[in-house]
Amino acid sequence: MHRLFSLAFLLAVLSVLAPAAAAQDATPPVDLVAPAPAGCQVEPRTLDALAAFLATLAAEAATPDIAAGTPVSFVAPAGEPADPATVAGVTATATELFACYNANDYLRVFALFTDEYLARSFVDEGMTEEALGFFGMPPEARPADAWESIAVRDVRLLADGRVGAFLVGHNPEGDGVDFVDYTVFVERDGRYLIDDVVFLGGDDA
Repeated sequence: MHRLFSLAFLLAVLSVLAPAAAAQDATPPVDLVAPAPAGCQVEPRTLDALAAFLATLAAEAATPDIAAGTPVSFVAPAGEPADPATVAGVTATATELFACYNANDYLRVFALFTDEYLARSFVDEGMTEEALGFFGMPPEARPADAWESIAVRDVRLLADGRVGAFLVGHNPEGDGVDFVDYTVFVERDGRYLIDDVVFLGGDDA
């Protein structure tokens, strides 16, 4: 299930039309890191490039054997523990992803996903050119007390050559949300990009 873009669309609209919800006093676990928006440095995709995906037929699912579930019932694909260099590469991408979320810079968020994932997700989510227009608006970073935090867990080398990991996060806005995603990475041009995501839910589900 690919919920990234409908969720991202709502976040982008809310960041423009309404003030951020008040942050709670609760402190996330100490091993989570809240990446600063300044860490969002990846070259952004252009609106023209994103529009090209609207005409792309959905590709075959990259991970047909992975199904959405809950942190209790979900079983990740088997794999060997990743080496330190792979863990560092995957962690760098995940950290920059959340820096871009905290920057509300979704053109850069999209740059951290593969073309294949974007094509599938745009079709799955029914993305339109009108919706894409919201992503072209100048981003306004979240205040520091609203930054999402992230930790990377259990990084493993999968049989198909990709890398799987659990991303554990905390969103302090509103009532506060803790969430877990199972994320699949692939190495492209010397860095890791996100190729699939299984959204396992959070404490608001």
